[in-house]
Amino acid sequence: MVWGMYDPVDELRGLGVHVRRTDLRTAWAIWVPDKSAVVVAAGLTRVQERCILAHQVQHLITPEPPYADAGADAVERERLADLGAAERLVDGRSVRKLLTVAPGADRAAEALGVTRRVLDTWLHAHYRSKGEPTPWPAAERDPRCAVATLRP
Repeated sequence: MVWGMYDPVDELRGLGVHVRRTDLRTAWAIWVPDKSAVVVAAGLTRVQERCILAHQVQHLITPEPPYADAGADAVERERLADLGAAERLVDGRSVRKLLTVAPGADRAAEALGVTRRVLDTWLHAHYRSKGEPTPWPAAERDPRCAVATLRP
């Protein structure tokens, strides 16, 4: 296991935010400001929860404009939260090492301790957005997951 040093739970604690788990039917996680808590769906794997919490950290530390709406602004905020989570969770040196040994992105994501979505987000930012080929092809996106926090 290659897992990086970043722990979103530690960062949330530093922000005075508690993590709670419960059954959620429509989201992987929700922010409850009056309780200063992030509530995550029960039953997630450690890797899924770590990635989802890193995504939530990004929402908390990035000021959102007061005029934000549920349309294009929301999709862009989710994309930026995905990117911020990927930058925190994925270590570029580890990816370069894995290029020589991992047979594919699923195995690389497993070794990095991240979801495939997080690894794909990181690869897009560091390869595809610069016009460079990525070491592994991107996974097919579930069309029901256009926004990262929505459950499929």
